[in-house]
Amino acid sequence: MNSKRKFYNTVITLGVLATVWQWILPQYALAASLNYWHAATSSESLVFKIEENEANSVKITVSDEAEDIKVKVVETPEIKEVKPELTPKEEMRAWVLAEAKKAGLNPKEVDVIIHCESRWDDQAVGHNRNGSNDKGLWQINSIHRLSDTERLDYKTATKWAIEKRLRDGNWSAWYCARRLAIK
Repeated sequence: MNSKRKFYNTVITLGVLATVWQWILPQYALAASLNYWHAATSSESLVFKIEENEANSVKITVSDEAEDIKVKVVETPEIKEVKPELTPKEEMRAWVLAEAKKAGLNPKEVDVIIHCESRWDDQAVGHNRNGSNDKGLWQINSIHRLSDTERLDYKTATKWAIEKRLRDGNWSAWYCARRLAIK
């Protein structure tokens, strides 16, 4: 018991000392004294000399004196834009948000509603107290005249949800929209 008390007293003492040290020597003052900005902006100008040797490789020399430098471009590389490959979930999200925008709806609202309803899981299934179930990306209730396959297909479900939103004039059919006060 006595050794525990000694240990805790030591830890508390070290904590108090560290806190006092921070008050005495603040970090911003230490950082200002190092003056990193001056070191980064005051470097001497260097001149790069590029020569082509016999094997068509490029030789680069660096000197601190300016001389006449002739540069011969042997070959200009082709620049191709590489688009990152999207995961299936990212493709689905991009498609749904594009469809919402095409229909004149706010994609941010659609994003928030779907994230709340299913966390962008197009195979999500929810069970309700009244015996009905919600399925798919939009968590469409089984009382609607859509088959399980249609509710679980994100494209069909999205088209249905957009039509319902446009027909109703609001998102009130979705619990999350009401919960988040999205009209």
